[in-house]
Amino acid sequence: ILDGTYRARGAWGDVSRILEGRLDVAGAPEDRLDICRQLAGIAADNLDNPDAALRWTGEVLVLDPEDDGALVRLKDLGRNLGRLSDVASYVERAAGQAEMDDTRIRLALEAGWLLTRELGDLERGELFFLEALDRDPEQSDALEALDDLYGSQERFEEQEKILARRADNAQYPERQVELHMRLGHLREDRLGDADGAIEAYRGVLDVDEQHRDALNELARLLELLERFAELIPVFQAKADFTSDPEERVSYYRQVAELTEQRLDNPEGAIGKWEDVLAFAPQDAAALDNLIRLYEGLEKWGEMVDVCRRAAMVEGVDAARRVGLWEQIARAAEVHLDEPQTAEEFWVKVRESDPDHSESPIALRRLYRVNENFAALAVLLEEMARGGPLPMEEPEFTDSEPDEEVFVDGEDAGVAPEGAPTGDWDDAGVTPEGAPTEPLSEELRAERIELWSELARLRVEDYPDPAAAIVAWRQVVLLEPHHGEALDALEALFEESGQWQECIDVLRTKLGLVEPEGRVAVLGSVAEILETYLQDWDGAIEARREILDIEPAEITHYSTLEDLLESQGRWGDLAELQTRKCEILEPGARLETYRSIASLYENQLQDNEGAFLLYQRALEDTPTD
Repeated sequence: ILDGTYRARGAWGDVSRILEGRLDVAGAPEDRLDICRQLAGIAADNLDNPDAALRWTGEVLVLDPEDDGALVRLKDLGRNLGRLSDVASYVERAAGQAEMDDTRIRLALEAGWLLTRELGDLERGELFFLEALDRDPEQSDALEALDDLYGSQERFEEQEKILARRADNAQYPERQVELHMRLGHLREDRLGDADGAIEAYRGVLDVDEQHRDALNELARLLELLERFAELIPVFQAKADFTSDPEERVSYYRQVAELTEQRLDNPEGAIGKWEDVLAFAPQDAAALDNLIRLYEGLEKWGEMVDVCRRAAMVEGVDAARRVGLWEQIARAAEVHLDEPQTAEEFWVKVRESDPDHSESPIALRRLYRVNENFAALAVLLEEMARGGPLPMEEPEFTDSEPDEEVFVDGEDAGVAPEGAPTGDWDDAGVTPEGAPTEPLSEELRAERIELWSELARLRVEDYPDPAAAIVAWRQVVLLEPHHGEALDALEALFEESGQWQECIDVLRTKLGLVEPEGRVAVLGSVAEILETYLQDWDGAIEARREILDIEPAEITHYSTLEDLLESQGRWGDLAELQTRKCEILEPGARLETYRSIASLYENQLQDNEGAFLLYQRALEDTPTD
């Protein structure tokens, strides 16, 4: 009667007291559960008493461990109230009351997660995870939780056991691979167990025989442990499974090297090098090793066959080809008794002698056809130097071109004024055997052509700006006012930010252009000095040179005026504006006179000078 009356009045506190009284005398579990649910609902919904709601919701979970909704509400209340330790206690009690193993496991996990993740009680949390694992040794959540827990505590030996169980029990291939990889790293990095790590990586390959990381780790460990017999099949597998032809060849190379060097099996290595050639018929390393192995085993016929194949490889350099032909010739003569063959290849050797006068010309043409630009660059430099001579740095000058250019060495007499002289690096000594006579016009033109071709190559086909600069400088050394060389050097120095060198080139170009062209060149010089070198004095001098060339161009005055003003050079500015007045019409001079007078008065503190300027302005414009 009272319960109904209080509910009708909304007296929920009184209702709660009545329900608590009924709970004390209730005997049947289902009755107690119903009362606790009512008390939890009234506390949460009617009395706004979260502490009481947490208490009665916890009791609901203890009486009915299967009630997932109660568990969710209990955790929410605990988080809001900061009473998660009480929540853990209720979950622990509920786990003890649960009759089904699945429920006990679920609640043990919940308690473990609350304790470890939210309360930081790792020790108690571990006990709940272990309890869940005792009831189900393959329980994945418990294994994962213990894996994380032991890892965070650096209890690596215990973690290794748990992780091994996880890897063995994983249902999906992707998960098995992931866990075995982790197990391998843990055993090696944390436990120093390389053998165990190898076992783990083999477990990955049992699931995915093409797994790249497992193969790489396995290969690394086997090599570290010098278990070469086991390592060879791993490299073989890596070669079989890669889609990259270059990688496949690299793995077969390693197999061949291991077979010979680590297993001491040169006969077997021959077959492995042949495997390399099956995928890369022109592989130089494979050919070289086969030649060496056949020679060591005195299999001369096979050696000659490989030498022939190696000599026919596209792009092989002349020295290499000569060496191969020499080997063929010697083997044919000494070991195979084939004199005709020996003669044939000695002729080839002679024809390919690097000192032959026609060979550099042919190689120069062929290297470019084959786009072997590195070799072409070397050849061009050797030809341009006339041999492997040191190189000097030319000095840029704005003098007129000299009629005679001196060779790369000391001067044969006195050089004309402004001609570049050879310092031979920093030592200032002429190299032994360097020519000392002036170059003939024909040889000079040939050298210019060679250096120019090398410079273009280093810009267009085989880029190396520094090498291109060196080559163009050699052109300038031979012909100080070579237009293409100077233009190219200007562009290269500008691109690389070598501004002082760029200015030197521009100064040299001044001797090649007409006056109107000199203005543009000097403008570039001034802009570099201003923008990149902040050499204001140099920039001012360059602007003055421009003004000397075109004294009537008013824009030149404005540019120089701005520059002088920015540097506070008031006397120079006054002098420039005075000069400017000379090209202005009388009616246009007034503002300039005023500006000059202001400079004298305000910047130079020269009132007398200012007075004279105002007088001149008044004479020019009496009505001002």
